Formats: sequence, structure tokens, C-alpha cells
Amino acid sequence: MLRSRSRKGGTLLTTGRFSGSAVPGASIQLQSIGPGGTIDHACPAALPDGFWSCALALDSGQYEVRARQSSPAIGPEFSAYSAAAAVTIDRTAPTAPTVTSPRSGPSPTRSVTARGGGERDALLQVFIDGTLACETIVSPSGSWACPVRWPGPGTFTLQALQRDAAGNFSSSSARVEVSYAPAAPPETAPAPAEPLEPSTPSPAPTAPSTPSTPPPM
Repeated sequence: MLRSRSRKGGTLLTTGRFSGSAVPGASIQLQSIGPGGTIDHACPAALPDGFWSCALALDSGQYEVRARQSSPAIGPEFSAYSAAAAVTIDRTAPTAPTVTSPRSGPSPTRSVTARGGGERDALLQVFIDGTLACETIVSPSGSWACPVRWPGPGTFTLQALQRDAAGNFSSSSARVEVSYAPAAPPETAPAPAEPLEPSTPSPAPTAPSTPSTPPPM
């Protein structure tokens, strides 16, 4: 069985790597038919579980590729070839994606939606300080949007990378330097002072009484 990374319109689309299943330990040979003629390619033997993988050094273009195997379990000669598969080999890396949002500078919120442009149907990945933050597929119109969240207060570098349908990686987008600091809580107005209880005036002191003097005799 012969397969590659993906299909497009019934045609295998790959950077030149093929894989499949065979008798465990079998020798694998691929044959390509394309612009350079018919070429036989020796491949690594199948693994103990029967899986095999083989990378062909072919230029980008249209090919037919088929596989065969040889193993003591099936005889000393190679088997017949599998059915030929129509293959498109694409070795052209996509251009770097663009990031249109956020812009470099302060971010008012911790969670934002990163946006930009890329190659249609490519897998778009967004990284914050080199750590994968989110991934999405570029739309048919060439735009993408992906939610991200800043790890916490600080300054961070955001970049995007894309991988086309064949498996070619682009270079990274331009750096976006974003700083985030949570908003300070609003200041609480001091509570109004409790009104003082009106004081009760103290009674005026009473003058001591003067003893009356008896009249003179």
C-alpha cells in the first residue's frame, strides 16, 4: 500500500515523502515516472509492524509513483508493483504569513484574537515567546484568525508560522512585541465620617451660698 501526507483532488500531494504498509522487515522499492523518466528508488526496510517511509529527491512536478517489496516471507524476488498513484510533489515553501492584529505596543486585555494573512488551506500556527499558543487553517480568501492569551503581565513576542498542504514550512512572520499589564483596580472613595452626636451642655456651676450675718445687737 502506498500513501503520502495528503490528497488534493484525488492526487497525492507531498514534499517527496511516501509511506505505506508491507510485510514486516521487507525491502521496499519505489518507482517514479515523471519529467526525468522512470527512476527506481531504494528505500529503508519496513519496520517490525510493517510500516515503511521513504523520501524521494525529486523536483517539484507531476509524477506517477508505485511501490513493491521483497522479503524471504514472500520469496527472493520483488513482488509486482502496486497500482501507480498520481502524485504532485511540491517543494516550494510558502511565504511568511502576516500578522495584522495585534500591533506592537500595549494590549488592553489579556485575551485577544490574532489576525493576519497566509496561504489558503495552510496550517497557521501562532507562537508567544516560542511556545505554541493556537493554530488554525487559513481560509480560502487567505485570511486567518486565532485566539491567544498572554501568559500574564509582561512583554511578549508574537509570531506566526504556516505549513502548506504538502508539508512545506514557511519562515516566521515579523515579530510583534506586545506588553500587557492588568488595569489597576479603581480607587475606593473613603467612607464619609459618621456624624458626631450633639453634646449635652453641662449645667453651670452653682455659686456656694453665703451664710446670713445676724444684725448687730
